[in-house]
Amino acid sequence: MWGEELTVNLFGVTLLGSVIVAAVVAKLKVWLKTQGWVNTALALAVGVALGGLVYLAELGLAQIGMIEQVIPIWIALIQGFFSGGIAAGLWKAARTLAGKR
Repeated sequence: MWGEELTVNLFGVTLLGSVIVAAVVAKLKVWLKTQGWVNTALALAVGVALGGLVYLAELGLAQIGMIEQVIPIWIALIQGFFSGGIAAGLWKAARTLAGKR
């Protein structure tokens, strides 16, 4: 049962993270006027940064006693990386579908 809960948890966090990453990178794309692979790199970097922020937030909550355990930093960074990858993939799919109409 623990493995199922972990999988659902990771999946939910990754999907939520991808929405946040997509919103942040959409603004960065406009401000920086970037295109192509640079946007993908931005999505991955923002995702990893988001993972780091999640880790720091959990660490802070654990120190004040609100939660009992904190995920390891490498899991938080991998979650963020996958969130960035999902966001980049969704942009590419949306752009491809929009071009076919």
